[in-house]
Amino acid sequence: MSIAKLRIYLHIIDKQQQQQECDDSLYSRLKKTVPLYLQYRNQLSSDEDNWCRSILFAEERHISPPISRRIYDNKIVPAIYERRSVRKWDDKPVAKSDCVMLADAMRWAPSSCNRQAMEMLVVRSKDKILQLSQQKSQKFIEKASTCIITLLDKSAYKNTKNNALRTYFYYMDSGMAIQNLLLQAHQSGIGACMVNVIPDVDEVKIRAWFKIPDNYLITGIIPIGYYSHSVNAPARKSIEGVVHYEDWVADSSSHSE
Repeated sequence: MSIAKLRIYLHIIDKQQQQQECDDSLYSRLKKTVPLYLQYRNQLSSDEDNWCRSILFAEERHISPPISRRIYDNKIVPAIYERRSVRKWDDKPVAKSDCVMLADAMRWAPSSCNRQAMEMLVVRSKDKILQLSQQKSQKFIEKASTCIITLLDKSAYKNTKNNALRTYFYYMDSGMAIQNLLLQAHQSGIGACMVNVIPDVDEVKIRAWFKIPDNYLITGIIPIGYYSHSVNAPARKSIEGVVHYEDWVADSSSHSE
């Protein structure tokens, strides 16, 4: 049992309660979850503790808004259309408060069974950023004042026995979290570019350089910085080739070849 198991149980109970599925399985899960909550409550944030108590004991929940919502007037739709991969920045290091804001956006991403497995490592050392640049053979990385290494705690998925499904969850959860981070970066005037990490190639060296524990999967390198220039948008294919109704051929005229 673990705090990850507690989050999964709470996620399932929350869904059952919302759907008013008050059957024996709900009561059985509640019986298992309360001792878990009592065991791990000291490791929960105040917001999570409040959420647990609202689900398990029907207490009123007081929701704390995300950090970014308290600081910025976010407008998500323009950010989706305007966000671009940025590879040129000024020399000013990204402020710690802005890094925290990006982490906040990342932690509010959806994740399978609310596992919340994503974390980040902020790198400002010029020498370490140069190592990352050389490892990826991407010259632009060394020009960044700051790099984020995105990490996923694999131990949160121990209950998933199917290897293929577990790997699927790893990258789906990581991808959703990274997209949140990229959108928030754009909205805040921070340029970012997602760079891949090749398992068993890049990952081995990066893990050693930064002393990253084995239970963490390294899912990306994101050079970031403040920028003032605009980046032109690449073209997008026709919307008619993206949306399908009822079946593959019924209502679409421009499938990708």
